[in-house]
Amino acid sequence: MLVETDLLVDHKGKVRLDVEKRFQWTKAISTELAVSFRQTAKTELEATLLYGPAWAWAIGLMVTEEKVGAGAQIRF
Repeated sequence: MLVETDLLVDHKGKVRLDVEKRFQWTKAISTELAVSFRQTAKTELEATLLYGPAWAWAIGLMVTEEKVGAGAQIRF
């Protein structure tokens, strides 16, 4: 169970915590769930559904509490 976690502290001592988990459903379809915590803003939840038949690219849909989006991911 691999969970990616980033804990950052800026020069003013403000903390930022990002936690992300990826679920691989099939060879080409996956889901990413992310939670971002910042002291100056509310906690943000994000879910992404990706279709990537090749390692180099993927397309997907992203949903948060406030917005919905679509996009492409290119890896190099």
